[in-house]
Amino acid sequence: MLRLIRKRLLSYLHRFMATLLWVREYQKTVCRSGVYILLIRKGRKKMAEEEDWIYDIVPKSQVESMNTNAKKIEKNMKGGVTLVLSSDNESAIELCNYWRNALQGDAMSWLRVSSFMAGIIETLEVHLSEEGINPYEN
Repeated sequence: MLRLIRKRLLSYLHRFMATLLWVREYQKTVCRSGVYILLIRKGRKKMAEEEDWIYDIVPKSQVESMNTNAKKIEKNMKGGVTLVLSSDNESAIELCNYWRNALQGDAMSWLRVSSFMAGIIETLEVHLSEEGINPYEN
């Protein structure tokens, strides 16, 4: 009998301590522990009954925005572009030196590296435009 009580008590205390530690960490981030525990309890009850329980915790507009962004990210993760860089050794050495000098503040080297990058970015913009993607929208 004592073993059964001990086992149940340890199980209860384990859950209780885990919840307290979780609440303490959550207090450091967003909301008060009382509100948090209440929302979790409501969520637990409704999760089994309803599919829209999330709207009690997160506003509907925010959930829809998150779903839209997730779909956009998923769409953008499909496909892609392959860039092939081909250069002779002399040009590669020059580019490396321009990069090093640009990092040290040489304006002319910075312009040359920027020009090289502008060519790559333009290629990416053309590809994204063909895919119907605006890379500069939020």
